[in-house]
Amino acid sequence: MRSSDAILSVKPVLMSSGGTQYNDLYYSLANSSVSLLECTFGWQNILALPSLQFGSSSQINIPIDQFIGDLVLHLRLPNVVANQSLARGWGYAIIQSIAYTMGNSNTTQIVLQNDAIFQTIMSQINDPSKRQEYLELAGSEVLAPLTAPAGGDIPYIDAYVHLPFPMSTACGDKGPIDSTMLQSNIVITIQFNANPNVIYGGTGTIPTSFLKAELMLKQGKLSNQAASVRNLMVADPALKYSYPFIHTQYFQSAVFNGARESDGYQACSVDLNAFSNADLVGIVFYVINQTDKYPVSNNTPNPFNADPISNILVTFNGSTLYNLPYQSYRMTNMLSGPQNPSYYPYSVVAAGNVNPFVSNPVNSYMCFLDFSRERGACIGSHLFNVFRLPNQILRVQFNTSLSSGTQYRLYATYLYNAIAEFQNGTSLIRID
Repeated sequence: MRSSDAILSVKPVLMSSGGTQYNDLYYSLANSSVSLLECTFGWQNILALPSLQFGSSSQINIPIDQFIGDLVLHLRLPNVVANQSLARGWGYAIIQSIAYTMGNSNTTQIVLQNDAIFQTIMSQINDPSKRQEYLELAGSEVLAPLTAPAGGDIPYIDAYVHLPFPMSTACGDKGPIDSTMLQSNIVITIQFNANPNVIYGGTGTIPTSFLKAELMLKQGKLSNQAASVRNLMVADPALKYSYPFIHTQYFQSAVFNGARESDGYQACSVDLNAFSNADLVGIVFYVINQTDKYPVSNNTPNPFNADPISNILVTFNGSTLYNLPYQSYRMTNMLSGPQNPSYYPYSVVAAGNVNPFVSNPVNSYMCFLDFSRERGACIGSHLFNVFRLPNQILRVQFNTSLSSGTQYRLYATYLYNAIAEFQNGTSLIRID
């Protein structure tokens, strides 16, 4: 049977009998379902990180007795002092990298770095109000020492950072991983940035460590553990279980000078390269002023203050893939599936290194290059079939809001189809 037989016909369609008929006035087998296995989820385990120091690397072993879902990193900093500030989203900004190994694995440790951690989570969220809540929970900006309300305690400076892993996404419908299929622990590694100036501003003395750093786990326990597929896989080592997810890869450009439209149309040019040999379902990127990432004179960093770039042109081997005049990407970002406005509400702290610090709200936009029909940042039950670009280059040209006296970098995250394959107590990550 040809694949087109389900699409093409030699007869006209009868509107009275097209497709599958079912009664949509009553619940039935056709329009409702029930879970086959009884499994109860909760947030029971909290795993303390071995080190609280900035610049340290901590390895955490995830128990393999339950289904593993979302992972949230809880961080706590001491109260700021006079003439000291903290940037919004500081929880994401202080993480240098995260990595994972699925038990005994035939694949090397998978690492995600820097801005790709933040971009991955933001690209998985459709609603800007949810992005705002994520940013605030990942560390609200602090512009003065916190004080106790009448009759209350001094608030904590806490961050709750949702970490992106195959089984931990902001998509809302990603299935967990049955860790009992593995013979050894899932290992998570978290590396913190050694430079606290990526989150702190002002002349006040900067701390060297967190007060608290711990990992929260969402886990599911089968009421009948014998119902796990693990028993079948132990009995027959040839059996495999495939778990689909979106693999993300970090890219950072070299420093380049800005160019306004009046300085030359699409005058900034960045080559995206180092692609994996896998289905590239999309790329998300933004451009950030170097002084926002790495401020001078003890100014407050604004690590996720995306420049409002314009006139984006993306080419491959001389052929145009995206031609987006002025800021039309704000429109096209919403046209790949059920997408809402693509901005995240941010807060930009003005230059200054002593109190009072002044911040202003801004809507920051990432640019999405969706090569799949719908955005590929979240995977349901479908893997889109798109091109592969190993050893190839995509050229991105655009204008920045400021001229050549300002230096920028482009930060991008590549999105690929991937499969975690479990067999005989081990795992293999296939980036396909």
